Amino acid sequence: VRLGYNGSGEDADVLEFLEAADPIEIVKKSEKFLTDSENFCEKGIFAFGATIEPYKTENCLIPKHPVLMAREAWSKDVDVLIGGTSNEGLIILLPIILENDMRAVEILEDERNFTPFVNLMMSVEDKRAEELGKMLKEVYCGKFFKPSKTNLNGFIHYHSDLLFWHGIQRAAQSRAAYTDTGKTFLYRFDVNGGLNFFKKMAKCEDFTGAEHFADCCYLFKSTLQPPPAIDSKDFENIKKTVAIWTSFAITG
Repeated sequence: VRLGYNGSGEDADVLEFLEAADPIEIVKKSEKFLTDSENFCEKGIFAFGATIEPYKTENCLIPKHPVLMAREAWSKDVDVLIGGTSNEGLIILLPIILENDMRAVEILEDERNFTPFVNLMMSVEDKRAEELGKMLKEVYCGKFFKPSKTNLNGFIHYHSDLLFWHGIQRAAQSRAAYTDTGKTFLYRFDVNGGLNFFKKMAKCEDFTGAEHFADCCYLFKSTLQPPPAIDSKDFENIKKTVAIWTSFAITG
């Protein structure tokens, strides 16, 4: 509707419309495609994404659930290095701090919305949603507290696990469950230094831990900030981070 579609709603008709639509306009307006419920409760994040295809052809990429595909993928024999940062959920603070957009926090006032509906294949109306949501809320925020602009730590840790570490852990455990897989290495990046660019941008330097993308700032040179002095702590952390990756590339 936001792109001007007013057709029948059938798949073929929608596809024909999208194929003719301006790709730039689709990207520009995609942020408004999702409702608050889809965005913050179902954690949709993006309006368009990978979909399990109901038919198999030569061009079919995802014929079944990715969890099932991973068990049979040729890549399971390849050594992998998986990593994440200690406080990935800080990325959620961007609209809160910079735009005072509290929708992601306010929607969690309803305990049911702590429930990962998509992962558990349930809706907000499911009888167990309230029970599970209450349990998760108590784990991350405590029994008598709710997330708010002055009480964001539990909110951040919840999103760190939900959006990043839960998937990372499942991937590592899945590979470890089979004897015919390649080696799996996992690192947790917890450097909080002068190269943590996102913290500066989001004005959240008072929060502990390393934010999303922080490890890349110590692995790749960036035009966003000057390189640190050779005798600095940041440079030492760069050498350690690069050593992890080069060691993996050389020896697996």
